[in-house]
Amino acid sequence: MDTLFPMRLSRRNAVAAGAAAMAGIGLTAGATRAAKQRAVTSGGGIAGGGLIEGPDASFHVVLSGSRFTLEDDDVALFGFLQLFDPAQNLSMTSGEIRFYGQPDGAPDDTRELRGLITVTESGVETGSFPFVLTAVVAGAPGPEGDSLTLAVGAAAATPDAASTDDFAFELSGNLVSGDLTLLTFAFDEE
Repeated sequence: MDTLFPMRLSRRNAVAAGAAAMAGIGLTAGATRAAKQRAVTSGGGIAGGGLIEGPDASFHVVLSGSRFTLEDDDVALFGFLQLFDPAQNLSMTSGEIRFYGQPDGAPDDTRELRGLITVTESGVETGSFPFVLTAVVAGAPGPEGDSLTLAVGAAAATPDAASTDDFAFELSGNLVSGDLTLLTFAFDEE
């Protein structure tokens, strides 16, 4: 079988690998800024994944997003989004993350991730396009109530989309398996 992803990776291992990568990035960034240490004062995030089934497609989703506030009120963002539909041979993998957080006026269980995502169709990279992902987390373990809405490219809900984008994609649905979890990172003040 020809596949875009030659290795198998569970959602749990993907989230753990993402956390390890973020920690590694933090250690590397800290080493290059040894003269100016900045402490993280607060943070939070979302992690999880699962399967969204619709009438025309079934998408496997892996998601993580984190926002950390530093002592000088700068914000550090980390995130990753990957979607794959084997029936359509369509995959999307995020690159640059421009925003993660609770949208203004949204309920406490809602988070948004925005940035650029690379689209690959039938093994051919179509390009990188702006995306907006909105996640609603039900709170209880398991997929019941967890939902995702995604707009990519020239889709109407994508605020960063340029009128020249040739690609438009929208997805909305509930997870039928898997889970999304909101995270709060507590840091001791010294």
